[in-house]
Amino acid sequence: MKVEKKFAKFRLNPAIVGFKVLDTKNDVEYQFPYYPDRDSVLTENIAIAGLMNQTGLSRGNFWVSGLIKK
Repeated sequence: MKVEKKFAKFRLNPAIVGFKVLDTKNDVEYQFPYYPDRDSVLTENIAIAGLMNQTGLSRGNFWVSGLIKK
């Protein structure tokens, strides 16, 4: 049996255009946009993976700390 993952391609509130990721080790906050054709959780994970590669820190040092409204 084949199982497909289906992602919602919408956000609950269209006024939310981005999100903030907090680096808890260095106490730095980064901002990223949401994309209308990509799931919000996938977008957050891609952004955090990029920060992990850039800083050399583990996933436990990053968490989504806020949303950006229009």
